[in-house]
Amino acid sequence: MGTPRPDFDLVIIGAGVAGLSLAARIARSVQRFRVCVLDPKPRTVNPRSWCFWAPERHGLAHLVSARWRRWLISGADGDAAAGEVGALIYQHVRAADFQDAAFDAIAGRSGFSIEHGVRIGALEARDDHACAETGLGRIRARRIVDTRPGDPVAMARAPMLQLVSGAEVEADADVFDPDTAGLMTDMAGHFDGLRFVHLLPFSPRRALVEAVRFSTGSPDRAARDADLDAALQRLGFRDSWRVIRRERASLPLGPAIGGGSTGSIVRAPAGAGAMRAATGSALMRLQGWAEQSAAQLQHGRPITPPRGTPPLPARLERGFLARIARHPDAAPTLFLHLARSLPADVLARFLGGEGTLPDHLRIMAATTRRPARAPRRLVGAA
Repeated sequence: MGTPRPDFDLVIIGAGVAGLSLAARIARSVQRFRVCVLDPKPRTVNPRSWCFWAPERHGLAHLVSARWRRWLISGADGDAAAGEVGALIYQHVRAADFQDAAFDAIAGRSGFSIEHGVRIGALEARDDHACAETGLGRIRARRIVDTRPGDPVAMARAPMLQLVSGAEVEADADVFDPDTAGLMTDMAGHFDGLRFVHLLPFSPRRALVEAVRFSTGSPDRAARDADLDAALQRLGFRDSWRVIRRERASLPLGPAIGGGSTGSIVRAPAGAGAMRAATGSALMRLQGWAEQSAAQLQHGRPITPPRGTPPLPARLERGFLARIARHPDAAPTLFLHLARSLPADVLARFLGGEGTLPDHLRIMAATTRRPARAPRRLVGAA
């Protein structure tokens, strides 16, 4: 008796950024595939948004809701550095728009399906296919790509955490400069890391305001929300302003973590990345992986997992974060010095967590030539 034909050419587990990026890209292929996306979570609208550095034209350009060609980095003491972008432009995509586009691509392609709220059990790699035990029964596929979050202790192992509390607000008067992105403003060293405000104006009256911590401590929602309230007050927030939406995030800071594979099963979590003020760096990195994976599927080759940061840049990345963790009081001056010293595209790749080895070596040289001076005191220190 022959082996039963697999139910699908590909099963994608998880409908987050990695899973939807892969499914949407394959849906645009000329070849016909049988693809099923199984999402353990119910379908919901993601209230978050992503920011990233990219050229004017890229695969998600049609989803970009805002672009900024000027940037600002400043300290709480008023010291500031400003500049214009180079080939890489700072851009904003709403997660809900990304989701809608991916769901439309899946729905519009014959042979594609997506199921939400499905229990996922054991995955098993066989010689020429893979099996998934699910709430819908056993499903067989030529390949399975599992995009669920990776190692649950990754947050604990990360050199630092990026903790975010944000709100999109609408003022009753013109208070924002829509041409300038506040990448890291109001920076201040704190006893557990660096704090700053990420300010993204969409119009003179509307902006996304995010209070961000690079922290060695544990996520504290109340403290993060207090940071946001203080940032809004400094911007002139009053009762006549409207809060359109709120968002929170806790992200591991550190080198990008690659996936892995066992036979016909590929592990491809979105992974950590040195996102800093650009929380969409993983989004753009995964577009490249999805493009590569679609080509591999079309040519009958195994899908390879996303790559992590190469060893030497990863080591330099961890060293930079360790420096911030040890000397948070010096971090504002350090970032301001880099903003003034680095070419626009080197700074963009660095802030977006996509720095190359030459970039990191240049950063090391810049910080060695002029060590950062420390402010007199730490905010919040006894």
